[in-house]
Amino acid sequence: MRNLVSVIMNCYNGEKYLKESIESVINQNYKNWELIFYDNSSNDSSKDIFFNYQKKDKRLKYFKSKKKEKLGLARLNAFKKTKGVFFLFLDCDDHILPNKLTVQTRLFKNKFVGAVYSNSMFFSKFFKKKLYKKYFIKKLSSIFYNLIENYNISLDTVIFKREAVEKLSQGLDPKFNLIHDLDLIIRLSKISQIKYCPKVLSYWRAHHSSTSNNAYLRFVKEKKIFEKKIINLYSNDTKLMKALYQFREKYYVEECVGYLLEGNNLKAKKALERVKRNKFKFLLFVFSSIPFGNFFIKYLIYINKTILLR
Repeated sequence: MRNLVSVIMNCYNGEKYLKESIESVINQNYKNWELIFYDNSSNDSSKDIFFNYQKKDKRLKYFKSKKKEKLGLARLNAFKKTKGVFFLFLDCDDHILPNKLTVQTRLFKNKFVGAVYSNSMFFSKFFKKKLYKKYFIKKLSSIFYNLIENYNISLDTVIFKREAVEKLSQGLDPKFNLIHDLDLIIRLSKISQIKYCPKVLSYWRAHHSSTSNNAYLRFVKEKKIFEKKIINLYSNDTKLMKALYQFREKYYVEECVGYLLEGNNLKAKKALERVKRNKFKFLLFVFSSIPFGNFFIKYLIYINKTILLR
């Protein structure tokens, strides 16, 4: 019999796309799965929608928080309810293709593989495109540093092996609400292999109400915490320090954009001064110098997130 796969769905007022997301799990050609639905104290019809499916399929399991929790804690509490050998996270506005579980679980034959990620289709009502345009293979010996320099894995694509995650001193870190995937996958890549499947097996929905749309400064705050954490774990790793230089460069740019969105041009310029080399430096300097620069930044972000995607 195939190993049990736990699909974790954290939900807060997710009624709009929930049916599509749940049905994408039910329609898997891999049948040994459980759907852990963690209701984060929703006040819409999400619970009723889920129960209508649960009546027909007992693999769907419902849990509810006592009060609304931050996403990092909600993810952790949902994970604690799982029993699968493998697990993945599926947001209630995204969906997966019918062969996702079958294709990706096959890639765990090597006992050293701790996670498998696939290609994904980023889409909105205006546009859709693949996350990765070309097939690529990262060197297993350097993926840890590559991910720090340029983290580009979307959580909707990843299936984790529980045994590998449990070897870490800490699995999901509830301190993180926006970068818990980055934190987990980068630490996991230090102790196990991360494999890539070039097939598109998930669909990630981009829309203006996404949590990440206006969260630049919160992202930066969490990345600074992560930076301290990873240095404490591997303080004698000189190659890590070089990778963190690139990591820091990127969050300085995000910090600049965040302050521009708030209309705080003075802090935006100070953040930009820390950037040593970045192709966007001149453009951000212009936005921080002109009147209504924050309006243009917001407009560009809207187009990037909802129309062009990333």
